Amino acid sequence: MIDNVLEDKLLLVFVVFCITLISSLVYAQDNNENHLTLLAVSEMGDGNLTGATADLFLEIKPGEGRVFIDTFPLTKLDTQISTRFAKEIACDFLKRNKGVLGYVDCGNYDFIYKIKAKSPIIGGPSAGAAISLLTISSLANLDINEKVAITGTINSGGLIGVVSGIKAKIDAAYESGMKKVLVAYGTNLESDDEKDLRQYAKDKDIELLEVEDLNDVVFYFTGQKIRRTEKELKINEKYSEIMKKLSQELCERSNTLLGKLGVVIDDDLELLKDIDEQLNKSEKSYESGKYYSSASYCFGANVKLNSLFLLQQNMSHQDGLLYAEVLEKKVLSLEKEIDSIEINTISDLQTYMVVKERIIETKELLNDVKNVYNKKYIYDLGFAEERYYSALSWKIFFDSNIGEKNLFEDKKIVKRLCEKKLEEAQERTHYLALIIPIDLDNIHNEIDYAIKDMNNEDYELCLFKSLKAKAQANSILNIINTKEEYINKSLETKLKIVKNNIILENENNIFPLMGYSYYEYADELRYEDIGSALLYAEYALELSNFHLYLDSEIKRVKFSSNKEYEVYIVVFLIGVAVGLLYNFKLVKGKKRRKSRRKTK
Repeated sequence: MIDNVLEDKLLLVFVVFCITLISSLVYAQDNNENHLTLLAVSEMGDGNLTGATADLFLEIKPGEGRVFIDTFPLTKLDTQISTRFAKEIACDFLKRNKGVLGYVDCGNYDFIYKIKAKSPIIGGPSAGAAISLLTISSLANLDINEKVAITGTINSGGLIGVVSGIKAKIDAAYESGMKKVLVAYGTNLESDDEKDLRQYAKDKDIELLEVEDLNDVVFYFTGQKIRRTEKELKINEKYSEIMKKLSQELCERSNTLLGKLGVVIDDDLELLKDIDEQLNKSEKSYESGKYYSSASYCFGANVKLNSLFLLQQNMSHQDGLLYAEVLEKKVLSLEKEIDSIEINTISDLQTYMVVKERIIETKELLNDVKNVYNKKYIYDLGFAEERYYSALSWKIFFDSNIGEKNLFEDKKIVKRLCEKKLEEAQERTHYLALIIPIDLDNIHNEIDYAIKDMNNEDYELCLFKSLKAKAQANSILNIINTKEEYINKSLETKLKIVKNNIILENENNIFPLMGYSYYEYADELRYEDIGSALLYAEYALELSNFHLYLDSEIKRVKFSSNKEYEVYIVVFLIGVAVGLLYNFKLVKGKKRRKSRRKTK
């Protein structure tokens, strides 16, 4: 009897021990939070900005790739969209560098971000780089230096973007005991009083460092070096062949329009000189294999040529309306044809976006023709006609099988892309409006169009408008916050990252035809129009990273967390042990009872 009681007590102690062990493992798993200090700015009662800090925590649990955000206080803290984007950039970075950091499938985890501040701070995308860094270090088990801080946006390819309020953030870093502050390369490091911010930081025993991308950021925070691999960018042969034909078609039209011109009066000689210059640039681009640039120069020349030709016809406004009516019928017929095409690949998607946008722009120009009674309507009419021919030429890319992956079996993918990019565009524009009192009507119009397209379930066009709006906002942020002498270097960095994006897309059997086209054009414009080059580089950034949003082909293993796996193993082994012990007790009890019967 005493033996039975003792065995029962031992079994009870063992079970309690097992439960405690399981609880401790689960507790450790559920409380695995990583931390980073954020630099921010807070608005004072008088409207001035002062430096502030916030605590960023990240908890990662087994899940489905979802992102949860908890912020306090909520006032002027608008970081939800940038947090989701920063997480996706971090996961993409890990995928690119899996040989160094190990492979992690983010689709098997849920991410819980907590941002706690003592006072209301202005949020937006300026914490993006820090959020990406904390995500990378958490998933790759890298120790971070808490005496280092970063302020900057995060962009496609891991590019760190410039932000404002650096002086105030240096003050906040000093108050928090920071020793290094990282900012985007090319950031304007002169304060309002023209004091060099490097010296300002040095006086506070802080080293102010410029970084280009996440490779630099990871190194300064963790000491982990990630070598940049310079791969050769191979242009898709099908793309090159088709774009060559497109360029030839638009440039042949230039010759046709030149042949239709009558005698040019002296007032138009300067215009003809501009046309000749553009056609010469087109020829040089064509000879160097830059077919998109060649086509773009010819298109610009065609708009001027057609407008000049129409002016020579001495059209009345009524004649112009009849001309516009004929053109409108052609445009509507083309639109009907385009809307019936099934979108299957990235090349189909980007072709649709380009053609559809040109169709809509043509319709808007034709609408202006109806409401303008001065000579400007002739220019609108010529521009509209060339936009129509441009749309017609781009149609050649449909069914080109550039990147043969069938990516859109689930039609909801484009809708999700539209929603994500629209949110990002709205967030960047909101942040821009907070820090700079400038006219943003063009960007707001793009966003309004994108919302309208989304409501009309035209998700492809919504995506394109959102991409353009975000790129325009980024371009302005880059220009106003970057010192003039660093603009070219900033463009060079962007183009390098776009190039790497396109290489990665190629490796995923995706060729971003518009991403590459804008990349080529930005490179072409860099020595003659740096503002336009930066804008097209931003377009290229946004149009060359579709792999970020598409479902991974790798099958996701549900036992994604090592700790979760360990818990299951421990639970299984404990169950086996308890079962064996209990079974041993039963067997022993039976033997005891048999022994008693024999004794009796």
